[in-house]
Amino acid sequence: EKNGALIERGKSHPELNLFLQTFPKQKIYVAMNLLPNYLDYTFKEPGGVKIAADGRLSMCRFAVKHAQEIDVTYHAFGGVYAPKDPAEAATVLLITGMKGKPLVTLNGKGAELKKWKDGWLLALTDAFLKDEEIATRLGSGSTKTAAAR
Repeated sequence: EKNGALIERGKSHPELNLFLQTFPKQKIYVAMNLLPNYLDYTFKEPGGVKIAADGRLSMCRFAVKHAQEIDVTYHAFGGVYAPKDPAEAATVLLITGMKGKPLVTLNGKGAELKKWKDGWLLALTDAFLKDEEIATRLGSGSTKTAAAR
C-alpha cells in the first residue's frame, strides 16, 4: 500500500516482487509485474478504480490517471514461464470503480471494452471468451480471482 493505492497478492510466487508507484499530485498510480512469471494480484487506486484478472498475469503494467484513463502494457510469456495449466493464465481484465466508460489503451493502442455487470472487460487475448466462461473464471476459476477477492 502506498498513498492509498494497493496491490493485493494471491498465493502464486510470494517470493517475487510486484512494484507500486504513486504520483498523487498528478493523480497517477502504477502497478507492475516486471517479471515474466505469472502472478495472481489485483490493483486498487485511491479514486476507486480496481483492476483484477480472471487468472494469473505475466509481465504487466497498469497505469491509472485521474481514476478514468487506464494504460495497460501486457506481454504473456510462454516457454518455461507459462503456467503448467494454461487455464490459469489471464484472458481478461475486469475494471471497476469508474464513473462511466474508462479510456483504456492496451500496448499503446486504443482498446475495445465489453460492458460487464458493474464494470468493463478488457481482453488480453485475440478475442473475448464466451460470457459463461468469463463468469466462471471471474467467479470460481482455478485461481483466486476478482469476484473471490
